[in-house]
Amino acid sequence: LVLTTHTNGYLYKALETTASKLKPEQYDDIVPLNSLREAGVTASLATDNTPISLWYPVAQTVARKDFKTHRMFGEKQALSRMEALRCATFNGAYLTFDEAKKGSLEPGKFADLTVPTADPLTVAEDKLFETKAAMTMVGGKIVHETSDWHA
Repeated sequence: LVLTTHTNGYLYKALETTASKLKPEQYDDIVPLNSLREAGVTASLATDNTPISLWYPVAQTVARKDFKTHRMFGEKQALSRMEALRCATFNGAYLTFDEAKKGSLEPGKFADLTVPTADPLTVAEDKLFETKAAMTMVGGKIVHETSDWHA
């Protein structure tokens, strides 16, 4: 079983509203990514938000905070930054049966990667939402580069 979750609605825009309909002991039932992971379910992150960026779902699964109130709900279900990155990369490739050719940096796989504007493992949590691609490579060729980025 593999699933894709849409975090923008449930872990960002409507988190407070959803939580208000539940008892506090049920907050961990809202997008229970850690429980699913512990049960052996592979979860992938997705977005239909604009601008399209997986940095939002990564930040949303780490922070689990409503965007208006900044209240956190379901703390036990918050992913570590590394787990969130894995859900956005390797697990996404696994979801589409492409894990043998993409989703991680290994010899023989596509040279598709991004260089973020901040280190997602160490940047302040509120700045994780502001992460963008400074440079993007597809097939080993640079297809996007900001003017202030230098390889």
